[in-house]
Amino acid sequence: QKPSPPSRPDALQRRSCGELGFRHERGEHGIVELHYGAFQGLWIQRTAHPDTEAVWRRGAPMGPDRHACRLATEDAILQTAFHVVVNQFGQAPLRGLMDLAVLARARRVDWDAVVERARAWRLATATWVVLDHANRLIGLPGCGAALSGLVPGRMRRAALRGFMTPLALLSGRDLTLKSRRHVFMLALVDRPRDGARLIGRTLWPEAWWIAARYGRPVGHIAHLWGLVRRGTV
Repeated sequence: QKPSPPSRPDALQRRSCGELGFRHERGEHGIVELHYGAFQGLWIQRTAHPDTEAVWRRGAPMGPDRHACRLATEDAILQTAFHVVVNQFGQAPLRGLMDLAVLARARRVDWDAVVERARAWRLATATWVVLDHANRLIGLPGCGAALSGLVPGRMRRAALRGFMTPLALLSGRDLTLKSRRHVFMLALVDRPRDGARLIGRTLWPEAWWIAARYGRPVGHIAHLWGLVRRGTV
């Protein structure tokens, strides 16, 4: 097993539906990541509400007599889009956009269902950002009307395009720097009160988060000091 980074110990990975990484002992075959859930991370836990139980119910077996399941097409669209955006268009984003294009061509997509779930799960803005880039760069058949149902207001749209455009994506613009990443993820929140909650819980996290993150008794003041000193959680 590949060791988890100090900022994301295994206990926190479990609570945030993160991943366990596995690497061949000689490092010859890359990394395999096993995720605890389809929608990982604290951003989505604090700002959105995906119906993960329904996602698993809609999963279909990969084939006859197989236990492994694949997500329903619409859920796969949403999960792939979220995976691209939660990594701030890092970690091979063009591959994620290509995955969306392949899904849109290989399977029948109910784009109305994609819109309905994205809005109900409070992932409309995050989904729009990724689908808009995929559609403009590669083309997603039939998704044009769906995008109109997800598009945020003019000011939010302008702000997000200030972070990322198709040209910036192709040029390899890095959004994962701390100063950009935090503001970008805050701009993706659908509701202002969820953005306030995200900020509040970053500064004053839940008791379980403190225990999982540090693995020892740490007070909130010590966490705040570490946040100021390191500039990261």
